[in-house]
Amino acid sequence: DVADPSPTPEKAAEQRELRAQIEAGLRSLSPEHREVLVLREIQQLSYDEIAAALSLEVGTVKSRLNRARKKLCIALLKSGNFSDRFPSKQGKGCEA
Repeated sequence: DVADPSPTPEKAAEQRELRAQIEAGLRSLSPEHREVLVLREIQQLSYDEIAAALSLEVGTVKSRLNRARKKLCIALLKSGNFSDRFPSKQGKGCEA
């Protein structure tokens, strides 16, 4: 017998809830912050590609992305289902 690869009803519900919370967090961002975050994290564009697409300096892209990540992290913390420490290269959480 092969195990059913589909998620359990509980796991599917958790995934739907997580998606809804992330979408709400993205909606809470300013359009400028949401735009760079989506281009980087969803579309996987480089900083240079984002800068060219939005007619911005690379430094502006990096600062907006940093602020967007922090604001999204804080929004997700407020939803109550996330830790204030996320795995990352720097090991930093949402602190400013």
